[in-house]
Amino acid sequence: MGIVEIEGRGDDAATIMDPAITDNIDCLEQGMRLLEKLPPHLYTAKCQAVPGASVGHHLRHNIDHYTNFLAQVRSGTIEYDTRDRNPSIETDPEVAREHLGSITQGLRALSNEDLDLPLQVMVKSGTGEFSSLSSRRRELQFLLSHTIHHYAIMAVLCRLHQVEPDHDFGVAPSTLEFRQRAKALL
Repeated sequence: MGIVEIEGRGDDAATIMDPAITDNIDCLEQGMRLLEKLPPHLYTAKCQAVPGASVGHHLRHNIDHYTNFLAQVRSGTIEYDTRDRNPSIETDPEVAREHLGSITQGLRALSNEDLDLPLQVMVKSGTGEFSSLSSRRRELQFLLSHTIHHYAIMAVLCRLHQVEPDHDFGVAPSTLEFRQRAKALL
């Protein structure tokens, strides 16, 4: 586990944050940058290639997961399936931006806490409910991977509407690192 020192985050002292937190914050900030370049009407635009889905739909889904994590993490039990599914997040990019900002603040607030504390993660399935043992750190890893997965779908939706997201949007950090190494060999 590495620790990252972040300078210039609002006070004179450097803040020490775990990569599990900084990577999630960086990923959420990618979403905020996408909202800056995406025309509002395309935020809710549906596409035949991905039936029923829009950029707003996928972003709201991610926001719901982070919101549940932050609201429940200190209880020791996470239930991602009990999401709010707030339609205003899905239809209003400004509301989504506000939620992303709140989530990044919530993640920063975790920076002084033990990320290795255990958690129970509850899952609802077609046959009932079950739980798995996890940790705060592992759930941050899940959230990052889950968000990148949905960002990849959002990137396709954007490109179908002739909006090019940032080159790293929806791409796993390991893939970006591989591409950098391959590029250096050329």
